[in-house]
Amino acid sequence: GNGQTAATGRLIRKIEEKCLRDCAMIMASSPEVAEALESQYSLSKVLSLYNTPPVTPIKSSRLPGFNIYWRNAVIGFGDRGLGDAFEAMTRLPQDIHLHLQGRPGVDGGAGIQREIVSRGLTGRVTIHPPYRPEEAVDQAARFQVGVCLEHRCHRNHELTVSNKIFDYHMAGLAIVTSDLPGLRHVIDSSRGGLPFEAGNVDDLTRQLRLLYDRPELLEEKSRNAREYAVTVGNLEHEMKTFTGEFARRVIARVGTSGS
Repeated sequence: GNGQTAATGRLIRKIEEKCLRDCAMIMASSPEVAEALESQYSLSKVLSLYNTPPVTPIKSSRLPGFNIYWRNAVIGFGDRGLGDAFEAMTRLPQDIHLHLQGRPGVDGGAGIQREIVSRGLTGRVTIHPPYRPEEAVDQAARFQVGVCLEHRCHRNHELTVSNKIFDYHMAGLAIVTSDLPGLRHVIDSSRGGLPFEAGNVDDLTRQLRLLYDRPELLEEKSRNAREYAVTVGNLEHEMKTFTGEFARRVIARVGTSGS
């Protein structure tokens, strides 16, 4: 992952080599992480469970127009791709707005504000304060398009899936996401959005413009996203999978051993 030293990586691998084979049940945050663990340590049947929200009714009304939404724990430039969104905004019609949500960086958000001004985006980029976790879906539901912009820079981004993509689905947003394997798998399954080549601003702009120019496509992706969320992309579905597998793999194993 980002910021992990080579020494830390080696230590983690040593611990995993020693401990994982003795586990009755191993869980991973995506099918891609599960496959990587199975390959790395000759494991079988690692259980993939997504970090999904509960089935949530939508209370918020959509803002009028075409509003793009990006959220992160901290609003800042880096490998989460926010800089690509700023560049894409300079190439998109003036009535498209970008909404950011999260905590300001250590500079109090000054760098973001300077970038807004320098790119001529004043009035087109809105920064929202952080939300409580239980408000995530309702906060997202105010917008039309949710974006996941992660760069192809380390295995963490390649294999994991940002939990915001599931909140976007539950909120019924059309989604534009980097084509990294973990993210691409979700969007292909849900048919709730469009992938773009990670880090390619031209491709990102093209996909956003496609949704802007084709309201019927925007509506189709929004409808598909919400349907995916309420049927399989939710906490209740993942917990049912977890409890079933836990009973089969762990409780049954303990009962058989007599301990």
